[in-house]
Amino acid sequence: FDKLLAKNSDVVGWIYIPNTRIDEPLLRGETNDDYIKTNVNGKKSAAGSIFIDSANTGTLLDRNTIIHGHNMKSGARFHNLRYYLQSSFFKKHDKIYIYLPDGSYNVYEVFAACVLNETSALYSNPTNYKQYIKDVLANAKYKTKVSDVESPLIMLSTCHSSVDDQRYVVYARLKVNIKYGT
Repeated sequence: FDKLLAKNSDVVGWIYIPNTRIDEPLLRGETNDDYIKTNVNGKKSAAGSIFIDSANTGTLLDRNTIIHGHNMKSGARFHNLRYYLQSSFFKKHDKIYIYLPDGSYNVYEVFAACVLNETSALYSNPTNYKQYIKDVLANAKYKTKVSDVESPLIMLSTCHSSVDDQRYVVYARLKVNIKYGT
């Protein structure tokens, strides 16, 4: 992290989903435009970066942290999110890891995958957590049991491959924060 932060102070973590191509820095800019077409090195890039929505704090402690990334035809960034709409992929890729600069990492359990309109009310930091979980599950194509006891959520979002105003979305709930070496 020291090397990454020396290059770019907007790095807030590293996101990794085993057995996918999702394994890269997580950034947060002042606006959502900062990293939509800019890579971690500050260079223009059609692939952009994976980044936390500017409405979120960037601490990953919000009720719902929205994380954006492009759906690249090359398979880069959040291209793999589309496969969560297949039962076998959903079941086999049920953990998301976010490594943090403080020497810890968060383990999230995937609980829902869906396609949402880009203007969906679910793109929010909910005031009523239990109702939000119900609404997510009601929209999910694939889902699994999830506790409605409050714990930070992440919402991974990428463009739909064929419908401009639709997004592939994967939800996961924080299971545990682990210090390296424990």
